[in-house]
Amino acid sequence: MNPVLVRMVLAFAIPWWAAGDAPAQPPASSPTTRQVGKQGERRALPPAAIAALDMFRQALREADWGTAVSCCTAATRARARGYPSEAEYLRDCVPIEALLAESSYRSCGGKVELIDDKQEPVRLDFFLRLPQPSGEETVSWPWSLERTAGAWLVDLPEVSVAEWTKQDIARQRRQKEEADAKWKRLEPKLTGLRTQLIALQDEYRLGQPMPFRLELVNAGPYELSYDKQQVAVNAHMTITFEDGRTVPYTAGPVQTQGAPRAIRAGETAVLFDALDIAKQYDLTKPGNYRVQFNGHGLEVGDALGVDNGLARQRFPSNTVEIDVKP
Repeated sequence: MNPVLVRMVLAFAIPWWAAGDAPAQPPASSPTTRQVGKQGERRALPPAAIAALDMFRQALREADWGTAVSCCTAATRARARGYPSEAEYLRDCVPIEALLAESSYRSCGGKVELIDDKQEPVRLDFFLRLPQPSGEETVSWPWSLERTAGAWLVDLPEVSVAEWTKQDIARQRRQKEEADAKWKRLEPKLTGLRTQLIALQDEYRLGQPMPFRLELVNAGPYELSYDKQQVAVNAHMTITFEDGRTVPYTAGPVQTQGAPRAIRAGETAVLFDALDIAKQYDLTKPGNYRVQFNGHGLEVGDALGVDNGLARQRFPSNTVEIDVKP
C-alpha cells in the first residue's frame, strides 16, 4: 500500500492521537478481506478497522503503552486506570507475545457482531487461539473492535489473560464432561442401527446412469433421529477400482440445509433413493468397482427433543461390487 495513503487513512480513522504521538507506520501485510459474516460470507474489513488493529499492535511491539491504551474503548481505558501503570495493565490483560506473533489477523478468527442500518459493521469480534502447555485445551482469547464516531477502538476482556484462561479451561472441561455423559446415555441406543447400500441395476455401463439407494435401518428398540442432508454429496461414497485405486470425487463442494428427522424402532428410512454415482465420481474405465457409503455426512442423535447429543461413531454401509461394462 502507498505510504502516503496509509498515513491519510490513519489520520482519518484514528483522530484521537495528537500530532507527533502516533508510532511508526504499521505493517502493510494485513489482509483486506476475511470471514467476518455469517455462513462463510466473505466481507472486506473496513480499511479504518485494519489501520486500528495495525496501530494497536505496533504500539505493543514498541512498548508504547500509552498509545496502545489510547487505541482502546473508554471501558477498556477505565479498566487500565485501575492498574498501577498502563504497562502492567497491558501485560496482564493482553497476550502480547501471541498477538504479535500473528503475521496477520486471518488466523485470529472473527465475525461481525453488530451492523448499522447501512449494513456496515459497528463491532467486529475476534479471538486469538492460545495453546496451553498441557496440550489438552486451546484457549480462545476474545477481543473486539468498536466503531465510535467514525473511529475504530480496541475493546479488551474485563479480566486478565490468566483469569480468562482459567475460566475458559474450566468451561471446556465442563462441556467435555457433559458431552461424555450424553454419549454414554446415547451409545447403548445405537445397537441395531446400520446403513444399507443397494445397487439399483443388475448391469452398469460407461456413459449411462449408475444409480444406488441408501437406507438407514433401525433394528434396535429405541427411537432415534438422523440428519441426511450431506449424505449424497461431498465425497461421502468411497469407490475403489479393481487395481485398488480410489476413484476421485469430481462434483465439487455442496452446501446443504436440512433438519433432523425421527426414525422409530423397527423403521427403515431412505437416505437417498437413486444417487447416480457416475455424475459425481470419475467412473470412466470399464472394470470391477467396489462401492461403499463411508459414513460421513450422516448425523445420528437421540430421539427428537432428547438432549443426548450426536453419535460419535460412523455408520458405513456394506460394500457393493459392480462390473462396469464399456
